[in-house]
Amino acid sequence: MNSEKYSGACSICGEKGEFARGEQRSIRESYPCPSCRFTLRWRDQAAIILDEFGRGQALSLTQLVNNRHLDRIDIFEPALRGPFVQRFQELPKYVQGYFWPEVEKGVINNNGVRNEDLTDLSFQDDCLDLFITSDVMEHLYDIEKAFSEIHRVLKPGGIHVFTIPNTAPFPDTTIKRVNIEHDGTLAHLKPAHYHNSGDGSKCLVYTDYGADIVDMIDQFGSTTSVVRRSSALSTSIQNATFVTRKLAGSGGRRPPKPSFPVKKSSSELQCPICSGMVFEAFNGRTNARCSSCRAVERNRLMWMLLEEKGAFEPELRTMHFSPEYGLAKKLHELSGEKYFACDFDPQRYESKLFTVHEINMCTDLSDIPDASYDLILHNHVLEHVACDVHSVMNELYRILAPSGKHFFSVPIRGQITAEDMSEDLTDTHRLMRFGQEDHFRIFGTKSLKDMLRDIWGEGQYVLEPLALLGEDKLRRAAIPHSAWTGISSHSIFGMTKLK
Repeated sequence: MNSEKYSGACSICGEKGEFARGEQRSIRESYPCPSCRFTLRWRDQAAIILDEFGRGQALSLTQLVNNRHLDRIDIFEPALRGPFVQRFQELPKYVQGYFWPEVEKGVINNNGVRNEDLTDLSFQDDCLDLFITSDVMEHLYDIEKAFSEIHRVLKPGGIHVFTIPNTAPFPDTTIKRVNIEHDGTLAHLKPAHYHNSGDGSKCLVYTDYGADIVDMIDQFGSTTSVVRRSSALSTSIQNATFVTRKLAGSGGRRPPKPSFPVKKSSSELQCPICSGMVFEAFNGRTNARCSSCRAVERNRLMWMLLEEKGAFEPELRTMHFSPEYGLAKKLHELSGEKYFACDFDPQRYESKLFTVHEINMCTDLSDIPDASYDLILHNHVLEHVACDVHSVMNELYRILAPSGKHFFSVPIRGQITAEDMSEDLTDTHRLMRFGQEDHFRIFGTKSLKDMLRDIWGEGQYVLEPLALLGEDKLRRAAIPHSAWTGISSHSIFGMTKLK
């Protein structure tokens, strides 16, 4: 029996006693509380939650719950057992989760456990104050998508408190232990390693984390701290707890962050529009913008999907709102005088290649004859429209010719579109509610689908990049994993008008 021990109070149950090292090889799983038996990694995680939500008035989770400090805190934890499950289950805003692939996402079983895939959460944007994962993230293959989803559902200022296997010092680099091949088979890069999961089964470890995980997480618009709580004994500092705090809303402008190193190797990244090989950070997102043509992710994605859908044809009568340079240059080369670039404020544009015409979507579309254009494009434009966006989309459908194509993207957050066109709403309130000072709305997935169904008819209008383009093209174009499947603010919606 290892004789190392110290005296203290448990941050989980509050009992005072002597904490002995025990016989566990892992420091993190050692020093159990003599009363509740929870070990170092659980107590350190609990201590951080106490500091965040206890207002200096609670010394244990039990006291925190009894004092009702958590009654108004929205919490999600994917776990079937543990100290938080035990103590938080009766809280009015605590949601316990787990993932069973064969069960429909978002369904709550008879035990009150909600089925959730961390790489594709069913929660709305900006809805949780506290997200807890305890030795979970190492069991996920697509870790970037998982951390992106967790960031999405946290409220601004909300935190993700999590543990992953670690030592001191933390290694520099995160290493994949497993690859999933195209046919779904596992290719082990390191010997297979398993942990016991909450339901008693064995769970494969996909990732050995390193210090670079902080940079990967913070690219989404957050700040991550690596906290080593226990220091009563030198051995106990080998346990670290991770705390990620979201800085801004999912649709908002994020505070500027230092640029990450650009990717220069042609074997890694290349802009599909201009073939540039240097990318830069933008609004807290790494490799977001091409340094040559200035195209951001949604511009590059639209380019590739237009090409995939056969929209780059000569002589098309093209209407392009808020024209992005790279797309505009290509379309103007194909259509010549039939290319019509337009914007509410054309003075913002300086181009020797084409003229940007003034068009107010609220007042000028009705003057355009039916079936005037073969291709209509706009990226993140409809949120700026200070009138009924449903009517605007109807007008765009009217002026689109039979067999014509319409492609667009919009900022998206949650299920229901939030909108306010009143003149008395301040820029600050618009920034907080809609992500930018000059936005009148931010779209919700359900509301957007309903609108498109009403105007375009029944159909699947969100284009699936992974299915249409494949992993290699998306990686090379620096399209983030969060945009590969599902619906996000990067998503491109498109249709072909029936004859």
